[in-house]
Amino acid sequence: IYSYLLPVFPQLAPEFSGLISLNPDYGIVLSFVLFSILLGVFSGILPSLYFSKTPALTAISKLTKQHPLSLINLRRVLAGFQLTLSMFSILVIFMINDYYQQMAVSNLGFKSDDLVSFNLPITNDDLISPVLEKIPEISQYTNTSFVPGAGSSYLGGVTTETGKDSTYIHLGLADQHFTEVYKTSMLAGSGFSEHHSSADFSQVIVDIEVLNKLNISLDSALGTQLTYTLSDLKGHKLEIVGVMDHYIMNALSSNLYPMVVMHEPEKFKQTMTLSFHEGALLSGIDKLEAEWAEVFPDNNLNIRFVDDLINDSYKEFKALIKVITFLGMVIICISLLGQLGLALYKAETKTKEIGIRKVLGAKAVSIILKLLKGTAVTIVIASAISVPLVYLMFDKGVAASITTPTSVSALPISMGIMALSAVTFVIIISQTWHIANRNPAESLRYE
Repeated sequence: IYSYLLPVFPQLAPEFSGLISLNPDYGIVLSFVLFSILLGVFSGILPSLYFSKTPALTAISKLTKQHPLSLINLRRVLAGFQLTLSMFSILVIFMINDYYQQMAVSNLGFKSDDLVSFNLPITNDDLISPVLEKIPEISQYTNTSFVPGAGSSYLGGVTTETGKDSTYIHLGLADQHFTEVYKTSMLAGSGFSEHHSSADFSQVIVDIEVLNKLNISLDSALGTQLTYTLSDLKGHKLEIVGVMDHYIMNALSSNLYPMVVMHEPEKFKQTMTLSFHEGALLSGIDKLEAEWAEVFPDNNLNIRFVDDLINDSYKEFKALIKVITFLGMVIICISLLGQLGLALYKAETKTKEIGIRKVLGAKAVSIILKLLKGTAVTIVIASAISVPLVYLMFDKGVAASITTPTSVSALPISMGIMALSAVTFVIIISQTWHIANRNPAESLRYE
């Protein structure tokens, strides 16, 4: 358990990783063990002290009376609450994993398959481009300030020429090959022109949401002039030359501000992304590494697949999944222990009834089904309570923090209900089978 959870906490809160020591402290471990033992002892002693002082006649008389809130009924209520909590936990586990799978395969508005990227140790394209041009396996490359889908960008703002409408944006810088390498989904336009931007004027490709926020129609978007309103580029003129189809900067962001990619061929860019001809990926990387080591021996080349960089941006979410799964499994195990105890109690207290039913010809299967009836009703009630709560939690809560389209599907909910039901029934049947098959002469010997 320790080795499973150890890497998770720095990913959940990296800003506090330097303040927390994750090395095992055996003093703390011993303290928790002693606390658990003391808690178990007191949990057993207190009820024992109470029942040991109960007069025998009082105890016998209570056995002949039915109280709505008797101990057995209270135990059933608690076991039902545990099962409901377990049902909620297992549904959350299945749903959060399903949401991650939906997010991982969703369309981000561009293609990242077989693209590789590396950070530039130098910013002079005149030195890097000749190295890339020597490798015939490379089909195209682009120099950008960000990696699409990994969430890195500048926060900026734009306004229309009239100044009537404005919006905050995420700004990225790229050269003229950006749309060709990433195969960006475009609603209008095709990309940048190579020599069209200047010190006072730049081409931009905007997400469709920029048009929606600025009240610009798609038909009239191309050629529309905007003005940048923040930072050192304040007052810089922008011309829309392309409209992206719902570009997603990062699947785990709320996408509050839409994306604008500005054509900047000379400065501020720090990442090179390469595409290769079909079937030439591995050989192209090998040649690139060899050529790079010869030309830039003092600068290591750290090549990463763009898909891996995008997956790395989900590491906090994956760490959260691990924690939720662990806590959910602990809750489920505790609940199953409660169901096991209740099943044993019910089976032992119904020994006489089971014996009479067997004498009257009842089969072991029918007896087990009767013992399972109460548990089945509890599972139905637990499902009826848990499913709406999980639906609201994910549809209204979790989905709001994920940019990609996600939905609550019936499959993970059904799988969660069936999984918990199957485990619960197996535990109960395993403990009641031998009682249901016991010779009735043994249970009715003294009757």
